[in-house]
Amino acid sequence: MQVFQKTIQIFFMCGLFFGFLNAQKALMLGIDFGDNINNENFLKATSTLDTQSGFNPSIGLKMGYQYYFRNFLGFRAYVGANYVNMKKSITYNHAGGLGPISSKGNMEYSGFSFSGNIDVLLKYDFTKNFALGIYGGIGYEGTFFKDSKVAITAVDPGALELFGNVNHINGNGLIYNLGFHTLIAQSHQFEIGVKFAPYNINSRSNLSNRIGDINNLGLHSQVKMGTLAFIGYRYLFNLD
Repeated sequence: MQVFQKTIQIFFMCGLFFGFLNAQKALMLGIDFGDNINNENFLKATSTLDTQSGFNPSIGLKMGYQYYFRNFLGFRAYVGANYVNMKKSITYNHAGGLGPISSKGNMEYSGFSFSGNIDVLLKYDFTKNFALGIYGGIGYEGTFFKDSKVAITAVDPGALELFGNVNHINGNGLIYNLGFHTLIAQSHQFEIGVKFAPYNINSRSNLSNRIGDINNLGLHSQVKMGTLAFIGYRYLFNLD
């Protein structure tokens, strides 16, 4: 046991691990702020539909329970809810009579994600009031977006224009959690983490066009949810 604890301490000293907790049993209540890393559009076409996305803010709440059955090894189970907002700029390049022509537009998606999660925890207690550790786990999440308006207008004469709505935007599936924690003064926990959400988001489109045939776009209605990178604060109600 002492050899194992020394090994963990060396890893932490080398900077490979950063973050968790020294309470053995605790209720957890926290808040997250993050960025949804996703350059796909839920209205997706062929590769000529170029979608760019900047900062996509997310704010979330987490509530759960954690338990250490060894000084260094434990688990936590919790539920989470996130508000998600994504703004995307779209450029559609296609062939015209005299060469390439393009259309551009902007779309916004906003909605909520709800999840249940369980994580495995590793930690090392440097002092009674300071600990570091890592976590990794799995969960299941459902995401629901509000309907979004489509307005892709011509930049060049003769370019395709699309107008209408994307609706029934939702999806669910497995998610994977990975991150670092640190605990200060027994109850104040800070976290840096990543949530990988590879499940599909489905949608339906109700579109009309002024020029061209939208059937030639090769429109699809299924893309990945993407990845959330976040920082968080947790208050721990210690039960020891």
